[in-house]
Amino acid sequence: MGHNVSRIVKSSRPKEMDAEIQSLLELGHRWCENKDFTSARLEYQKAFRGIASSSYPDGSKQLLICEIYLDIAMSFRQQDRGDEAVKYCRLAECSRNFINSSNQAIKQYNHYPVTRIISTHSQLKPDHFETLDSREKILQCYDLAIGSMHCQIGNLFQKNYKYDKALYHYQQALKMTSQIIGKEQDDIAKLYDNIANVYCCQDNYSEALSAYQKSLNIRLSIFGNNDMSITQSYDNIGEVYCKQNRYESALSMYKISRMIRLELAGENSVEIAHSNYNMGKIYCIQEKYDEALNMYDESLQIYHSNENYKTDLCNVYVGMGNVYFHQGNLNEALSYYQKSLDIELKLYGGNNLHVANTYSCIGGVYNKLNKYEDADTIYKKSLAIRLSLLGSKSLLVAHSYHWIGIIKYLQRHYDEAMELYQKSLTITLDKLGKDHLEVAELYNQIGQLLFSQDQHNNAFAMFEKSLFIVMKNLGDNTSKCVQLYTKMGHCYYQQHQYDPAIMIFEKAIRILTDLEGNHYQEIADLYKVIEEIYWKQGKDEYAIIAHQKSQEIVVVET
Repeated sequence: MGHNVSRIVKSSRPKEMDAEIQSLLELGHRWCENKDFTSARLEYQKAFRGIASSSYPDGSKQLLICEIYLDIAMSFRQQDRGDEAVKYCRLAECSRNFINSSNQAIKQYNHYPVTRIISTHSQLKPDHFETLDSREKILQCYDLAIGSMHCQIGNLFQKNYKYDKALYHYQQALKMTSQIIGKEQDDIAKLYDNIANVYCCQDNYSEALSAYQKSLNIRLSIFGNNDMSITQSYDNIGEVYCKQNRYESALSMYKISRMIRLELAGENSVEIAHSNYNMGKIYCIQEKYDEALNMYDESLQIYHSNENYKTDLCNVYVGMGNVYFHQGNLNEALSYYQKSLDIELKLYGGNNLHVANTYSCIGGVYNKLNKYEDADTIYKKSLAIRLSLLGSKSLLVAHSYHWIGIIKYLQRHYDEAMELYQKSLTITLDKLGKDHLEVAELYNQIGQLLFSQDQHNNAFAMFEKSLFIVMKNLGDNTSKCVQLYTKMGHCYYQQHQYDPAIMIFEKAIRILTDLEGNHYQEIADLYKVIEEIYWKQGKDEYAIIAHQKSQEIVVVET
């Protein structure tokens, strides 16, 4: 951010004033390099007063003032003081815009060099410069510098989880930059990525997908498929598909990305480790646990050999923990989650979303181990971090409410559980819409709670809502449908509506019969329930037939 004071200064001021202003700006730059931003701003303000009280032509004066405002904005940004950086960025814009409204031309444009702070931010290429007159060349450099400052302020707000502010500044950067360098530039693709990242953090996946697609299209038009930046675009789109439960589409994106990385970087590259992790994540969701572990193991070997990828290493540890969790190997899952947490606490401290997510995973293990107090404590740690960083309307906060609600349900604190489920449902409906699988799972949990309170009609309605969503997303013949049909059948059973109960249980049996894998015990259990109903109805012959079917299935299984 150093300075070579413009020749405007030299041609418009006595030599001693020129030297004084140059000295102030250079001193301010040195203070910034030494992280003494307060002292730096004092020097910039002295230079500002000297320029403001000078007899420069108005246009020249405003450009120099614009540059000092950008210096001050940069100093605040480096201190993570976003609101102050915004103030001086806006003042810089006002000074720059004065040129458009001023009737006074700047006569010295032909001799006006672009100073170092402006040229640092400028993305104009030499061939672009050749088409401009001196005036436009200088003004566009300042516009790009202001656009770059908007982008950097956006980065700061995003880092501090102030997503609305981040989105505004990224959009301002996109608008200013694209007007000058055009839309088919990699810098524009990067800005679309920034915007999409914020939409993802806000759980606005349709807008995120649109922005990521624009970024991909720009890069394809520039590079074709022969550039590493393309792979990140495919990964980004895959991540959104994953969030939308479009797992095959996500896997397709990740596979395309991996093919390009394999060709450009080779089998043992960090880039391949990234792709293997992404694919492992999808395989885990699809319950292809052996394939998931293979992918994670390959990533792990690469990340272990590189100290610069601690965050990625943590992601793999959590991914492997998830596989072992779903396989019922809880001690192994806890071990991997703890490995991740130990690294994350060293990297980020306690108030970080990565830490919150790992706490939530550990809470899930304690839940399965029936350590409900431990689970409740660690889930609440996760919730506190998410609330402090994301506010009360985040989808991650909804997840925390959901899991704490499950613990309260298991502890038979039903009123507390219902309150937490309702909080989670309100946020999830707002963020994901009424047809998402997470909404289905919440209806399922609420139905289970109502069933435990003997509210069988209300429980049936919740299970039915959940079933409709599951069928819409996954089809009619899945294991999830079987679980919900079984619960609905028990609602009828408890209300002595025996014939409808039998019809639903038999439907569940038909689905299980057609599913791949070993479902003998589930089918046998359903026949046992049907047998009980027939005994209650006095239909002894049917009860005996159901009993025989149950026993035949048990024999086949053994």
